[in-house]
Amino acid sequence: MTASIDLLRGRPLALGTVLVVWLALAAACGDDDGTGPGPRADSGPPPAEDMGTPPREDAAPPDAGRPDAGPPPTDAGPAAEADIREALACGTPMGVHGMGRPGELQLQEMDNTRFPDAVCNDGTPAVMRFRPYRGEENRTRWVISLRGGGYCGGAGACAARWCSCRTMAECPFAQQTTNFTLENMSGGGRRSEATGGVLRREGQPNPLADYNHVELVYCSSDSWGGVSRGVTYTTTHPRTGEEVSYTLHFLGARIFEAGIAALRQDGGGPLMYTLDGGAVPLPDLDEATQVLFEGDSAGGAGVIRHLDHLGEILRAHHVGGGDGPEIVGLIDAVVGPDWSQLDWSMSVGASAGVDTYPEVLEYISGNEVLANGYNEDSCVRWHMENEPDSVNECLDETHLIRHHITTPFFVRMALLDGLIASSYEQSGARDPELGPFVLTELPSGARLPLTFARVLQRELAAFSMLPMTAEEGAAMTRAPGVFGPACTKHDTIHDDSEVYGVTITPPGTTTPLALFDVLGNWTRELEPSVVLTMDPMRADTVCPP
Repeated sequence: MTASIDLLRGRPLALGTVLVVWLALAAACGDDDGTGPGPRADSGPPPAEDMGTPPREDAAPPDAGRPDAGPPPTDAGPAAEADIREALACGTPMGVHGMGRPGELQLQEMDNTRFPDAVCNDGTPAVMRFRPYRGEENRTRWVISLRGGGYCGGAGACAARWCSCRTMAECPFAQQTTNFTLENMSGGGRRSEATGGVLRREGQPNPLADYNHVELVYCSSDSWGGVSRGVTYTTTHPRTGEEVSYTLHFLGARIFEAGIAALRQDGGGPLMYTLDGGAVPLPDLDEATQVLFEGDSAGGAGVIRHLDHLGEILRAHHVGGGDGPEIVGLIDAVVGPDWSQLDWSMSVGASAGVDTYPEVLEYISGNEVLANGYNEDSCVRWHMENEPDSVNECLDETHLIRHHITTPFFVRMALLDGLIASSYEQSGARDPELGPFVLTELPSGARLPLTFARVLQRELAAFSMLPMTAEEGAAMTRAPGVFGPACTKHDTIHDDSEVYGVTITPPGTTTPLALFDVLGNWTRELEPSVVLTMDPMRADTVCPP
């Protein structure tokens, strides 16, 4: 399907807001429970210090922070330890708590003697949750999930996040509010958690139900891309108004690699799932034959960054015969319109001369966490060999997904996702054909991001052409699949009502299709494998209330 549809036929920002607004675009900021354009993401106006350091002529290339490249050289000695908890004194995370329950995903703290960089913003050990397979035929089949939870891009944003600044009444000196809390920046959690959506084991027709299930829990506020220890910020305390300095870590890429190493039993034994007084070992990931690597929101951004990398790791260490496992990605709640196709001449940075796509990327490259973070290896290599002046495009996830992911992947994206759409609205960027990403008020009084939906539908419908249009298209073995309902929910693939209740009836048919119907078609190379809302009144689509 390539046709576009007409679905249902802010205020100005100072330059000091520019970086965090654009980081929201780059890093899929948002509330994982948002249902429309109302809640604000971690992308509101920050103080001037949140702009980051302007790009330098001697700045490190975008691949300097790759996990296998080691940290950038420094003469500053060991990085400082995280002290954000003591410095801001806004509360104490709950840590590991509760009782484990049979059948649920059980919590495992990362072993920081084996993986010293597998730590959260506050320095506590990162955690994962897991549940072994059921049925011997599923022993080598896996679902590995990267969870989401927004992003903070600087001093004020991260302070507001740690101090749980949901409203200005709670934090009178904050320059922005946030949907997130210190629990999103620390390890711990319940000893076991029930699961839904693509990880549902009982009660739904889930073809993945009996696979090995693993969740890597997000606590690094960097969309799984950070490799920076000991980042120190100075800002105004959002609750007291006093100047405060604090230190935290952004190590999402290190946490990801440590989690995969632990699942591969690299230097250690298997994770043990305790059940009814006994213990069941999780199989060795090196023996895997099928892996679905999925992520929602910031976790989806992590899948974009690491999908090809995961394939390289598992193929290099595979045991049991063959060339390695079949690996596919499932990316949810992160894909927006292509930055390179937008008009930036009226964006929030235009008054300062940052009014083109290359200038936007150069400006963003001045952010310490992004500039030193993990970048998709083949993107950097391709640009250095073919277009070295455009290597900053590897900081742009809309570029990565359209040009440099060669491992097969499937996109699930709500066309009316208000949280992703709000970042485009705040950026001031415009679609050359349809204009600014403003909200449209309907006769009912509801306000929806219809311009965003129309642009996104047009572009997702063209994903079937990526093997012909992508910079690395020749290396793609399968065109992406797409499920794009005109619904509003953000973060859907772990929600039962969204996975099993949302349907689209393709034109010329009478059979409504849900996510697993289209995903199943795509994995078996059947049609339709790209299914989007096509009716201008959305009568072809069912969304949960």
